[in-house]
Amino acid sequence: MQRAMRAATDNLTNLNYLAPQGYLPLRQVLAKRLASWGIETTAENVLITSGSLQSLQLVAVSLLAQAATVYTTPVSYLKSLRVLQSVQAQFKSLPTDGEGLQYWHIAPSTHQRLLYVIPTFDNPTGQVMSQQRRIDLMKYAQERQLPIIEDSAYQDLWLEQRPPQPLKALDQAGNVLYLGTISKSLAPGMRIGWIVGPQPIIKRLADVKMQTDYGASSLSQLVLTSVLNDPAYDQYLMHFRTQLKRVVIMR
Repeated sequence: MQRAMRAATDNLTNLNYLAPQGYLPLRQVLAKRLASWGIETTAENVLITSGSLQSLQLVAVSLLAQAATVYTTPVSYLKSLRVLQSVQAQFKSLPTDGEGLQYWHIAPSTHQRLLYVIPTFDNPTGQVMSQQRRIDLMKYAQERQLPIIEDSAYQDLWLEQRPPQPLKALDQAGNVLYLGTISKSLAPGMRIGWIVGPQPIIKRLADVKMQTDYGASSLSQLVLTSVLNDPAYDQYLMHFRTQLKRVVIMR
């Protein structure tokens, strides 16, 4: 982090507002890193936000109709649900089994509906959705045009076995809005997250974000770009997972 901060300040020419979707080199390196998870995307499909909660807020105020039905697991991340409640979302829980949520319980409806899911290390249960359940869910979503918000906040925190590919990697029809953040794996105080989705939706969300706060911190974006371009970042993640494993064993 100190090396990245020095690199950012050495190359600093101004701290003006950035493009509506965020710093282009950051979006480019994120797209490159997402490819390692099977997500084929470009910088034009990425929006930089001030963390995952802002990502959810942008989706809620920009894309959700009042009283839309939001399907979740029986217990889900409380702060995310509170953000979605800002548009009076009606929550309905889906039962789960050893492979993940049972999507087939989603009821047909003429009203807007979507699925909010943390398929990898669900909060608070820690459950990981199986690869086959992910494949089946994405087939279901494509056939029924079901929008999905995939929260990937904990994706890099695996201890021994790398989890299955994200839902977004299986998305052939643009059903998934993929939310990422640096808060859990690096630094919550940087307040940097991102949304990956179809270009028209990303541009709409970017417009709303600019009306809200004129963009995430320019300095944080410059620093994070240096971090993600540093080969030592992957070494750091390996060390971080080792430390997490030790904590789990001690408990």
